Amino acid sequence: SPITTIQLAWANFVVTLLGGLGLLTEPPSKKLMEKSPLRQTEPLINMTMWTNVVIQALYQSAVSVTWQFKGQTMIGINKEVSNTIIFNIFVLCQVCNIINARQVKKMTVVEHFPRNPLFWLAVGVILLLQVVFIEITHILAVLAYARLTLLQWFICLSVGVVSWVIN
Repeated sequence: SPITTIQLAWANFVVTLLGGLGLLTEPPSKKLMEKSPLRQTEPLINMTMWTNVVIQALYQSAVSVTWQFKGQTMIGINKEVSNTIIFNIFVLCQVCNIINARQVKKMTVVEHFPRNPLFWLAVGVILLLQVVFIEITHILAVLAYARLTLLQWFICLSVGVVSWVIN
């Protein structure tokens, strides 16, 4: 598996904790407050959410499998760098999913961003911690991580932004 237990725990901790806090600090809009409450019989996860989950699962699986088997030959890198790129893409896709989670049914996910600076702060801290995690962990000899170049960071960020756009 290209993603280790430590990496998965890191991604879940950072994205869940800070992303959840960022989403929880979203102030209610007037439109939301005027909306009638959902009935108890309505499903918690609607069809739009299921569609988003399936699209993201297929996209992230396709990207991970492609990088796992063809990543080293595509840009001429070693296995450690390829695994680090896979992990970094995974985390960046989760960050973009946090942005998508704000507006489930909207086509314009960038609507109302300036309204919540705490959300932006949470996303910024996640990105900063991810950069620190990737750039520092290669020093630990026990873990098989690699440091990424600017081009590799750009590739990871581009793949993550595509995850944001396809929903």
